Amino acid sequence: MRAAWAALLVMLLDSWSSGFSNLEKPFTFRTGSVKSHPTSPIWVHDPILTTERRLWRGVLEQACADAELPLGVEADDELFIDQDRARRFLRADTLYEEEGLKLVCDFADVPFDRVVLWAKKRYALAA
Repeated sequence: MRAAWAALLVMLLDSWSSGFSNLEKPFTFRTGSVKSHPTSPIWVHDPILTTERRLWRGVLEQACADAELPLGVEADDELFIDQDRARRFLRADTLYEEEGLKLVCDFADVPFDRVVLWAKKRYALAA
């Protein structure tokens, strides 16, 4: 289960950084009645995944994996603490966590607002 979530996260991160260019439908726009692709090199954005960016994406991936930890009846308190800490980090609950997540997202070349929005929907606080 964790491997499936990790693979989904990697696909989403790659899609976000490349402007969804690696999905099935390429970016196109209409000029009159003909559908055409932009020819200018300005429109081409291939992400450069350096070793450093992969490292920071790994940090985000580990946070998502920790947030999805399955907790059973006999689970240790440490697992619960790790899960709670990862979810708070991804939701950016405090100013300190928000600054840290912004830094990680910036280094990973991932949009901060999308990560927080996804985490707030997925790991909503209990009312």
